[in-house]
Amino acid sequence: MSYFRVGVTGGVFYPVAPDYVLSFTGEEGHILGIGQDVRLEDRYYVGGDNLRGFQTGGIGPRDLLTDDSLGGETYYVGSLSESFPTGLPKELGIAGRVFSDFGTLYSIHPTGPTVADSRSVRVSFGPAFRAIAARPIKLDLAFPVLRKSYDRSELVHVSFGTRF
Repeated sequence: MSYFRVGVTGGVFYPVAPDYVLSFTGEEGHILGIGQDVRLEDRYYVGGDNLRGFQTGGIGPRDLLTDDSLGGETYYVGSLSESFPTGLPKELGIAGRVFSDFGTLYSIHPTGPTVADSRSVRVSFGPAFRAIAARPIKLDLAFPVLRKSYDRSELVHVSFGTRF
């Protein structure tokens, strides 16, 4: 498979007061098949970790007959958040945040009459908690406020990883 993929990721972090940090992060990407269509497994999928409030692959082009996520060739996501102390002992390593995520995923080739594909922005907000144990644990509670009827949402998202 030959394709051209380009993307950019960035973030700005601004300490507002001790233990309070305002942040804005974002990423975008585009993939273009060279001489052929981009395969399903090579497309982008949005939701879960990069757009809380929506399942992984929960937004973007969807086959309305099978309800399958088809991925997309163009996306952008962003997050605005404020971290704050939880009032718990610092030794526990638990931090809190409030956030709002936004983004979209669109464009597939080929398309058909049973494919829903919209450039509409999706938005969610909610609280999040981070704990440092053997590795970071993230617990997000997210409420989608802008969505399409065919999107798949999720209220609670838990993830484990090596970065926050």
